[in-house]
Amino acid sequence: MLVISKYKDYYDGAVGMGIDKTIVYERKTRQEHIPKELDNLFDRYGNYSFYKKYIGNVQRDKYNTRLIHLGFCGKIYVGLVISKEVSDGYNEIKMVHKILWDRNKIRTILIKEIKKIKYSWFRNQKSELELFNNYLVKIDAYDSTKWFRKFNTPIFVVGVPPIEDIDNWKEKFNVNDDDGKLYVNPILKDYQFAKVFDPYTAFQEIQMYVSGVLGVNKDGTEFPATEKEKVAQHGMNKWSFRTPPRK
Repeated sequence: MLVISKYKDYYDGAVGMGIDKTIVYERKTRQEHIPKELDNLFDRYGNYSFYKKYIGNVQRDKYNTRLIHLGFCGKIYVGLVISKEVSDGYNEIKMVHKILWDRNKIRTILIKEIKKIKYSWFRNQKSELELFNNYLVKIDAYDSTKWFRKFNTPIFVVGVPPIEDIDNWKEKFNVNDDDGKLYVNPILKDYQFAKVFDPYTAFQEIQMYVSGVLGVNKDGTEFPATEKEKVAQHGMNKWSFRTPPRK
């Protein structure tokens, strides 16, 4: 796969395995309005849940959290962004962001914080876990393919990118919060997505998605696939109907 981009991402090094120039991924970051159906998918739980509320004030000993939704190669991944202010030792304060993609770790954070907060409008621990688990089931069951096709991208993210300097990111990619909340072709290293896929796997996933699902002309007609590509899309290989050689 040939990646055309002004910016580097963590999986770019995988091109060392060889470049198939017949598959082109033009990784140009842009901002789009989030479709109403997609916004409704996240509903109040995903957009205004416990996770977006401050846990105390954002100070050196405090932090805040929020959910993040990242579309990658046909699936929406739900992560938890933990933001905390830290000092560099010279009275300079900066915001540090950590992202959890492991659902069990997110559940652990959820249990920990609910035990600390006693407000009556918070549900009990069991109910919060049930809500979170039910929310994940809904997200996983949703077919988001049409949005990847609509924006012609293997990657999109909803919300402001959780990197160290948000203002520089906006200037770098020429985006504005007031214009929308969906970002097309973001840089995955800004989301610590290597925790989900290593560089080689991420590269392969994107390559297969670009050449397969997104392999359509602007008029909606599919590019003619070779017989080899058709076989691969159905999960078959040269040994599907033959016995592989013994080692």
